[in-house]
Amino acid sequence: MKRMIGSMILALLGIFAATNVASACMFFYYQPKAPKALMGSR
Repeated sequence: MKRMIGSMILALLGIFAATNVASACMFFYYQPKAPKALMGSR
């Protein structure tokens, strides 16, 4: 029983972490500008 509850909690936390990472730019609309050194000479 403990093992099943533990695995359910870990699965929920994993899903929460994945959706948080995947939708971070969607919710916050924060896209930092890349440094000029990384952009190259365009």
